[in-house]
Amino acid sequence: MKILSWTAVFGIDSSSVSTQLRRRRTILGEVLIRDKQWWRVDKRAYDVFDNLGLSVLEGAPALATCPDNACSLWGEHYVNHSSWGVAFHDRFLNGPALRSNLLYTHLVFHSIVFVLLHIQLMRPGSANDRGWHSLLGRISFVCLTIATACAVWLASEHGPVTAYGGELSKYGFWFMSLCVYSCAVMGVVAIRNGNAVVHRIWMIRFAGSMWGSFWIFRFMLLVTGPLLRNWESASLLISIWFSAPLGILIAEALRKKWDRRADGAEAPAMSSAVGLEG
Repeated sequence: MKILSWTAVFGIDSSSVSTQLRRRRTILGEVLIRDKQWWRVDKRAYDVFDNLGLSVLEGAPALATCPDNACSLWGEHYVNHSSWGVAFHDRFLNGPALRSNLLYTHLVFHSIVFVLLHIQLMRPGSANDRGWHSLLGRISFVCLTIATACAVWLASEHGPVTAYGGELSKYGFWFMSLCVYSCAVMGVVAIRNGNAVVHRIWMIRFAGSMWGSFWIFRFMLLVTGPLLRNWESASLLISIWFSAPLGILIAEALRKKWDRRADGAEAPAMSSAVGLEG
């Protein structure tokens, strides 16, 4: 990871400063080049949908080109890409190291939370493993706090980036972060007050906000990208503002459905028990 590479650069052995520095800078350069490939691979799907119905050289207000087509792995097949994607590529390719490190820190800790929340939901705290459930919950909340802080910091720089939507994208990402973090906080407050029922409700909503901000966000970009390519940043702004709330609404609908199904399954069992007692 890039963060570890920077740590290696600054952790210089005083006995051979110049040699170690040259070696570690070389390693750092190789890591940075390799790490940038993930973005170009992720961009492939957007290029396919954003260019639907367009000729190779035909453009649109929400599409842009990048120098030497470096932001794509399609070669010259697609020369137009989403303008926000081109801006993203340029900002992290040519931006300060702090910006890239914040992004990678956000991705790492956000991914940890995403994995842990599924473990927590599949194995809710019971009398036998309540301690383990509580420990994972604390780890998850710390990781979420770090990931959210990085996301808020990164979003604070979006004002001048017109391809993102300017100030609307900044406040939109802050709103997304609020949706995710507030659900987690409400869940923590509930369990600290000893209310496991309300804790479960809020943590399912939290899972929905996480799915929304990650998967629904990207799915919405795929769908709205080609539909709204005549309006720069419209597709991205819709995904930013609506993906997390939509995830929460879907999670809440599913929770109610699961609860009704559980209540329906318990009713016959209780009736049978009453009949046996009679």
